[in-house]
Formats: sequence, structure tokens, C-alpha cells
Amino acid sequence: MNRVDQASRRKVLAALAGSGILSALGPAAWAAGGKGKFAVGFIYLGAANDLGYNQAHAAGAHAVAALSDVEIHELYSIPEGKEASVAIKILVGQKNCRIIFATSYGYFNPYVLEAARQYPDVVFLHAGAVYRQGIYPENVGTYFAYTDEAQYISGLVAGLMSASGRMGFIAAKPIPQVLRNINAFMLGARRANPQAEMVLQFTGDWNNPQKEMAAFKELVNKKVDVVSCHIDSPIKLAALCEAQGIHYCGYHFDQSSMAPKSLLTGAEFDWTHLYPDYVKRIRSNKDWPRAVRAGFAGGLLRNTPYGPLVPVAVRAEADRVRELIKSGKMFVFSGTVKDNTGKLQITAGQKFASAAQELEKMYWLAEGIIGNLPR
Repeated sequence: MNRVDQASRRKVLAALAGSGILSALGPAAWAAGGKGKFAVGFIYLGAANDLGYNQAHAAGAHAVAALSDVEIHELYSIPEGKEASVAIKILVGQKNCRIIFATSYGYFNPYVLEAARQYPDVVFLHAGAVYRQGIYPENVGTYFAYTDEAQYISGLVAGLMSASGRMGFIAAKPIPQVLRNINAFMLGARRANPQAEMVLQFTGDWNNPQKEMAAFKELVNKKVDVVSCHIDSPIKLAALCEAQGIHYCGYHFDQSSMAPKSLLTGAEFDWTHLYPDYVKRIRSNKDWPRAVRAGFAGGLLRNTPYGPLVPVAVRAEADRVRELIKSGKMFVFSGTVKDNTGKLQITAGQKFASAAQELEKMYWLAEGIIGNLPR
């Protein structure tokens, strides 16, 4: 992937500055390919080297860049606001992108939907939104991974490794995708230790290091010995766990470089197959799926390789349970499950596959979680 020429880069940055976006961008906010190729655009909420959510998507983008006669254009650190609309206009109007991957949850409504109606010849693919057939424009698709499957395995490993049975979790926002991960982690931990507890801290932001560090201090004060998260960039959190000797389960991407001893495992996205497949289908005018959701079986996620502290027996149990989930012989959300107020949420014998629409409406915390949801 070549760098964009300086004249074009100045033009883009001037447009961003005039729209108030430039202040949110770092010095390497723009990357692009060569001329005369099929152009694909990517918009990220944060930095593409955050060892987290954005880097997982960037890995998928770079798999697209490896396709023949395809160029990619990436915009980093674009807030979930009007800046997203301007970023789309730049990618479509100035760089002639025929596909836009909008990778952050808050880009979808209204920005992606408005742009899709404005540019009917451009395909817009969004990470996270639930597709509504017959309501959204035909040039819109949504996709995501059932990361709660991998979080269940992380929770299982955490429960088996925790000496105190007391864990901590830092989360951004109480939306169903996040709550599925929180609850799956807790259910996995309770599979290992039925008395396990987990202290939950919400930050209210996808990426807010100050709030995340405050939440970590609170978890340390609560004497947790395993920490996990659902935030965009867990770099600092992983490093803090490593420095303080607290077990850590990562998220989004492999953070073992920041916690080589403390990391137990993690739940990772893998977009390196889906993204090129989308581009090849759309570029060839073939039918392409408007809604993609998959877990272990669909190859959209994985667990981070086990850290050195995880013994063979724990690895073997986690591998065994993962295969049960992957094969469809076991479901993360199956009865009996109570929430942390004692209310029955999943009855005995009831099973929800990862694709169940009921899970997309989740707004409860599993039994054993110490924390509350905003009401």
C-alpha cells in the first residue's frame, strides 16, 4: 500500500480542517493506495495501531489491500458524530471509493444510512448494527462476530485461574453487544467456579484512558485477581495488569506484547477473510450478504494463544469447551440463568443460539456480577 501523494494529502487535510475533523486526527490519519485501482475506504474511531478494536479492523483492511488492483484509503480517529459524514464524503467524492467500511457502532445511524441514500452506487458496510431487511437501503450491509463465544472461554480460563474467585471487568457502554460479552465472561467463570464474582465498571466511552485507569484502580481496591474488558484500546490496561501481577484476559486483538506474563488468553476478531470476500463479491457484481454474523464456526473470531501461566489442564478444558461451542453442541446462553437481582432470565432447558434475536435485546447482568445498569 503506497502513501497518498502530498498534494492530494493536503487537499484532504484541508477539507477535514474545514469540517472540524482535523483536531481529532493524528499526524498519520490518512493512508492510501495507487491510482487507477478499485478503491475501498475504511473509517476508524481510533488509531490503527491500538492493539485493540481498530487494529483488528485494520488487519482486515490490509488483507483487502493485498488483493490485485485494489487500493485502500483509511481515515483514523474519526468521532461518532458529523465528522463521520464528512469523512464518508471525502472517501466517496475525492477518492472514488466504491465500498466504505464504517467500523464504529455510532457511525451507523444516521451517518451511514444518510450517505447510503445519497450515494446509491456505493456499498456501505457497517460493523455492529443489526440489519433490518426492507427498511435499510439495498446498498447497506452489516456484520459482526459473536465475540461472546470467545469471551465465555476467557471467563472459563479466568475462573479456573483465579485464586480468590473475584474478577473485574471494565466496559464502555451498556449496549447488547457489550452486555453479551460481560455476561458470557461471567457465565464461563461460573462454569469453573460457581461462587465466582465479578466487579463491573462502566466508563461510558469506547476509548477514555483516564476513566479506564480510574476503573482499574477501583478494581484493584476491590481485590480482584483477574481483569478483562470491552473497551476499544486495552493497551494501558494490559500493561497495568502486567506491572501489578494481575491476571489479564484481552479483547479485540492480541495484547500479549503488553502483558507477556499476565495474559491468560483473550477474545479476538478476525476480519482478514470476511473483508476480502466482501470486496471480491461486490467488485465482481456478485450477490453479497446484507447481514453477516458468525462465531467460532464462521471463522470471525478466535481466542488469543494461552499465556505461559496457564497450565496444560486448564488449556485442555478450555479447548474442549470451545469445540463444543464451535460444533453447536453447546450454547453460551442456556438455562438456568438468573440475573444479579435474582430474576430468572433463561429458564431450565431453554437454549439461545448465538444468532438468537433475543440476545440482541439483552439488558441484564448475570448473577455474580457486582454492578448496575443505567436505568
